[in-house]
Amino acid sequence: QHKNSNTVVLGSVGGGKSFFAKTMFTNLLSTNVRLFVLDPEAEYGLLAENFDGKIIDMGSGGAIINPFAVLTDVADESENSGNLLLAHLTFLEEFFSATLEGLESEHLELILSLVPKLYERKGITPKTDLKKFKGDYPTFEDFSEFICELIKKSKSEEEKDKLSTIEMFLAKFSGNGRYSYLWNGQTTLKANEDFIVFNFQTLLSNANKTIATAQMLLLTQYLNNELIHNYNKIK
Repeated sequence: QHKNSNTVVLGSVGGGKSFFAKTMFTNLLSTNVRLFVLDPEAEYGLLAENFDGKIIDMGSGGAIINPFAVLTDVADESENSGNLLLAHLTFLEEFFSATLEGLESEHLELILSLVPKLYERKGITPKTDLKKFKGDYPTFEDFSEFICELIKKSKSEEEKDKLSTIEMFLAKFSGNGRYSYLWNGQTTLKANEDFIVFNFQTLLSNANKTIATAQMLLLTQYLNNELIHNYNKIK
């Protein structure tokens, strides 16, 4: 019933933090709340199984979150939805800063200037009513293709060099790039169950920590949208 309420559990190693949290979650589940757990050490899977919940491995690629997909429940029905795209562009600035580690600021600025044009190619502008939008959002594959087109059209060697550097960084997330399985495509993640554990152990063990951080950033944004959607339904 609350839009925002927080609890922090603090304690020393072996002090009972996890036991307390699991007890609290069990009590909450008995009152028919929805529960999402971000689990970096795979310690809540058994609890989810016992409550007929769902476990989603955030490092397997089975549940894609498209970073370019604009979440529409972040704004109340009474608010102007026309600012949703602009707000998401601000989020993408944070996302790209996290994922494209090592890219110089001038290249990052060029990426951010091209992203609105990428949306325009899908017929999406700040005037688009995204709450009613039924089309596909851009993907990393689309962005990589767009950059390749610009490289071919460019007559400036300096601009070509910048775009080629950007394309090289984006290649990790498109086509057969090593992280394409995480984010390249339309969002397939569904959080319909009342109890879901998002397992981050695989991702934290096998992937670059920067990628794990970016995946956590995407998921928290996605879940924030779910929480506001729940709040609006209750209201």
